[in-house]
Amino acid sequence: MNTKHVLREARVQLRRYRSRLSDEIRRGMESEIDKLAEARREGQKDQARKIAKSLVKKIRTHTPKTAWHHTIETVESFAIAIVVALAIRHFFIEPFKIPTGSMEPTLHGSVYEPAPRIGDFIMVSKFAYGPKIPFTSRRLWNTKPKRWDIVVFSTRGINTDDGRPAASDPARNFVKRIVGLPGETLEIREGWLYVNGEKVEMPKDVEQRLINNKRPGLARYLDAPYEPAPERTHGYLKYHYPINLFGLRPFPPNPELTERVAIGPWKYGLEGKPFIVPEGHYFMMGDNSPQSADSRAWGFVPFENIKGKVLCVWYPIRKWRAVN
Repeated sequence: MNTKHVLREARVQLRRYRSRLSDEIRRGMESEIDKLAEARREGQKDQARKIAKSLVKKIRTHTPKTAWHHTIETVESFAIAIVVALAIRHFFIEPFKIPTGSMEPTLHGSVYEPAPRIGDFIMVSKFAYGPKIPFTSRRLWNTKPKRWDIVVFSTRGINTDDGRPAASDPARNFVKRIVGLPGETLEIREGWLYVNGEKVEMPKDVEQRLINNKRPGLARYLDAPYEPAPERTHGYLKYHYPINLFGLRPFPPNPELTERVAIGPWKYGLEGKPFIVPEGHYFMMGDNSPQSADSRAWGFVPFENIKGKVLCVWYPIRKWRAVN
């Protein structure tokens, strides 16, 4: 018999049913609870088990559980499980889905041609750069991201110079690779990244993956977006939903009200034109850079917008793999 469990349960039941018990029964239970606690403190195991058996009898006799109490306990268990799950999701890990092909071949997005394919479901570490304080953008502590990290971030507040939402409207979660760090001078020359005037080599695994990938239409990592690059615009679909309940959209968008919004021209990352990454911000690009609307089109990502670092692909199960 687990005397610790009996002691805890007796205290819970006494508190819950106190108003229904007579003074004599309540005092008797309180006395035995005190005796059990004392026997446990003094290490008297046999005595503690003896008292626990007597206490269990009194609990079953005087505090019987009804269907209502079983329901209450079930609800309490579910509530605790939900709170724990939300805490894990807020502080530790959170799942996301890859919707597009901008991170090919590292991460696969949903496509419908030539055949439908479900995009990768990824797990993101929200602990990697420091856990955020609930309902704020501040972190308990900061761990700075590194170049080539693949991260998920919110596009909220990323605007063009004239104040229009640049990355997406409404704000969404994007996944990209960090190319530029705060304070660095970046330049792209003939498909290579230069940081503060020095050529930067890609990680070997990333370079090899891009070389080995045979998917049609995939170009080198830092190729220019399109030609002529200065005239390239970034377009996105602005969806209008019939109902929006606190940010939740239970119905699909109305296609008749969907409009395409173009933002351009490309401002950053043009061939041979250096630029500086502001302090506290990061420059993001997709691995499939010619098919990626990224920081070259809509600018820099504040550190507080970064939600976490991508750890692995967890679905489809047969394609589970770590991501780096």
